[in-house]
Order: sequence, then structure tokens, then C-alpha cells
Amino acid sequence: MTERAEGNLTKQKLIAKIKEQGPITFADFMNECLYGSDGFFHSGRFEFGEKLGQGKMVTTPEQTRMYGKLLGTNLYDFWLALDRPPTFDVVEMGAGTGVMARDTLDFTRTAIPDMHSAIRYSIVEVSPTLAKVQQQTLAGQAVNWIEESVSDGYLPKTTGVFLSNELVDNFPFHRMVIKDGALKEIFIIEDKGRLIEVVQDSSTPDLEMYFKDVGVSLAEGQEAWAGLQALRWMRNINAALNKGYILTIDYGGTAQEVYNTRGLWSRLTLMSLKVIKPDTGEKAIYAHPGNYDITAAVDFTALINEGRTLGLEVGYFNTRDQYFLELGLKEVLESTVTRMRLDPLREARYRGFIEEYRPLLNPFYKVL
Repeated sequence: MTERAEGNLTKQKLIAKIKEQGPITFADFMNECLYGSDGFFHSGRFEFGEKLGQGKMVTTPEQTRMYGKLLGTNLYDFWLALDRPPTFDVVEMGAGTGVMARDTLDFTRTAIPDMHSAIRYSIVEVSPTLAKVQQQTLAGQAVNWIEESVSDGYLPKTTGVFLSNELVDNFPFHRMVIKDGALKEIFIIEDKGRLIEVVQDSSTPDLEMYFKDVGVSLAEGQEAWAGLQALRWMRNINAALNKGYILTIDYGGTAQEVYNTRGLWSRLTLMSLKVIKPDTGEKAIYAHPGNYDITAAVDFTALINEGRTLGLEVGYFNTRDQYFLELGLKEVLESTVTRMRLDPLREARYRGFIEEYRPLLNPFYKVL
């Protein structure tokens, strides 16, 4: 959860909505905060950086161009498996600043020209502000933009790959809690100009089914989140995929991992939702909605189960560092270390290369 400059237009919209229709789900609250007309990703209040600790949003593609290069080698695997189609669709959903697309296309242009000439690259982006940033990053590249919701909007018919990096963690989610042995939902209401939480009956029976399907039994008092939009997203992709692959990279794990109350993901996700503003005593996300990036660890079990229900097969599921090592990072690192030993005078330069690769070696991210 990343804070940005303050504003209250989103809060006014939320209060008006609550007064009109009553309590709203956290998913509805989060959708307005992130994707509303004055929300975090539409307003331009977000900032991307290249290094951690600068108070900006940082994704791994911003830290190293090797990310896009390795991804390009995986696209080549997919292209070969599809028997080298003359038109190879690559549809990236939520492309951030566009650097991953830039680095991938730069790599394929020089290293795999036959495949590059077949690539038809599209970016599906719901934020006009981000789309402008991407268009600047990708100036001169043959890329098509589609301004749509990836979960509920139009996706092009595709023979190739649907690709996402750190997308699913930003999908609006429902917040649940076990109270008196029953699954309840956390709603948002307005009280004297403040947004506060109340616990009520679930907004849909799909929420109880969600936890049954992933095999998780919540304990009394336990809070959790459910990504129903992520399941709609899977269905939307499946309807558009003629033949090919869905490649999803994000932080999280299996349902047993992310909902384990003693585990990292449950504690980090819930702690970020409960940060208090010391000046008002309010939870930060309610005091200044629209000024924060709200995320949750991805439940990959739910994605896998939904995919199988739709007739999709799991071709790969592993940690991201292992994924990159298998794509060639291991050989790159070994070669760099060997050159360091053979050329001690240039050791500092080679150590710089190794530092560039370090962001790729993060086991907390998964690849499906």
C-alpha cells in the first residue's frame, strides 16, 4: 500500500454512493479508490521508480532490463509450441510504465527476428493516464492499445499469449471474517463524514463457495480476502483465447500459504489495510481514499482451480526466481562469475551486472 498526495473527491463520491444505496462491499470501495475517475491509477498521483526505498511504486521490470529479455525467451518457447504461427498475439494486461513490453520487444527484434516479425502486441489498460505513460515508453513500437477492464471488458481473440505482471494483486477483493462460526463480510458505511467498517451477511453466496473451492477453513475471528474479480478475469481470458497460453506473474502463493494466519502473506496484507493516520485516528485507506495503492497477495489456487474448470491445463507453476533460472538466468550468472575470475581488473563491472540480476531472484513471486 503506497501513499500519494491527498485529495477528497473519491471520498465524496463514496459517501454519496453509500447514502444512495447503503453499505458497500470493500471490493466496490477498492474499485473506486483505484480505478474511479479520481482514483489512484486514473489521477496521476502514482509514481513509478527504479529503486526501492524512494517512496515510489517499483516493479521488477523497472529495476532490470533482463526481465524483458528472459520473458522474450519464454515467448519463443510458446511460439515454437504453437508451430510458429505467422501472426503471434501477445496481449499484455495492465502494462505499468510499459518498460517490460519495451525490453521484450527490443530483445526479440534483435535476438529472434523471425518471431518478432510475427508478434502482434496489444496492451489492455483501464487507466488513460497509464496508457499515456506506456505510449511514451513505447514510442515507435508497433503496439495496439485497448482501453478496457481486463476482467469485464473486451479482450481480443487471441492465438498466442495473454500476459500479466503484478496485475492480479490489484484486482478489487472482498474482505471476510468468521463471526460466531459464520462467514461474514466487511462492508463500508459512512458515519459523520467518516468511512468505517461494519460486519454483515455476505453479499453473495459465491464468497462461501470460494473458500470451499480452495480448500481453506477459516477460524473464528480470522479475516481473509476473496478475489472474485480474479475468477471473472480468468473466464474473460478463456473466452478470448483461441489457442495458446496465459502467463501470470505476481506475488502470493497457494491458498494454504496466503491464508495461513502465521504466514507472511496474511499478516502483510491485513496489516497494510489497518495502517492508522496518527492525526485523525482513522484507517489511512478510509481517511484519504484514492491516495493509496491497495493490494493483496494472490491466491494462485483459486486461479488454478478456475482454469481447470474452464478446460485449461497448468503447464507451469513455480517461484519466479526458479522460472528465470530455467529460462537462462543461471547460465548468465555463471558466465558473469567466470568472467570476473578471468578478468580481475574488470571485476567491479561484472559485479554491477550481478547487482542488475539480483531483483530477479525473489522467491516470493510466483509464475503460473
